[in-house]
Amino acid sequence: MLHARIGLLVLVALLFSGCATPNIGSNYRLNEASGEGLVIGSVTYNGSVSSYKIFYRQLPTGESGFFKAGGTQIPPFPRNDFSGTGTGAVGELFSAKLPAGRYEFFTWNVATGVAEIQATEPFSIEFVVTAGKPVYLGNFHFLPTRSPGLPVTGANVYHRQQSAQDLALFKRRYPQLAQQSIAMPWPADMPDQRIGKNYSTVVRLP
Repeated sequence: MLHARIGLLVLVALLFSGCATPNIGSNYRLNEASGEGLVIGSVTYNGSVSSYKIFYRQLPTGESGFFKAGGTQIPPFPRNDFSGTGTGAVGELFSAKLPAGRYEFFTWNVATGVAEIQATEPFSIEFVVTAGKPVYLGNFHFLPTRSPGLPVTGANVYHRQQSAQDLALFKRRYPQLAQQSIAMPWPADMPDQRIGKNYSTVVRLP
């Protein structure tokens, strides 16, 4: 178990230097022949501004990426896609194309300038990407539990069904896709699921 946790930390540390999976362009069209499908969801948070990330990987290749909200530097202030929507949410919508296949969400991370939190308890939220089709993957909500000043040093993370909020924003942003049938792997009344309940925190003193 210890070796598995160390391996997970090393793997995610390697990913931190990369960029979040980019969103599709405003004129994107679904195309089955491309071999790619569309994944839709959101990352939101309460509390202090930090960088909040949820990581996924393709099965069985292990090729990984992440979706995120927030940021570690102010200014500029982090983007809030839900500003003005009346939902009270703070964070970012993701709408990304991925190669068709099986995937899973498997870990999360929170980072500020001096502190970093990494999930150490394994979890798996599997999903399938179908070429030429959109799928809704839910909302990942970060709720800080410890924050001595600005740095976040503890957090709970929840996988939630927020399709009414997220898909309304998606359809406004991409009107050419508004009439598409969007797959829903989880029921509308799915209870919030806490994920990666155990974590480690590293504080870097200046």
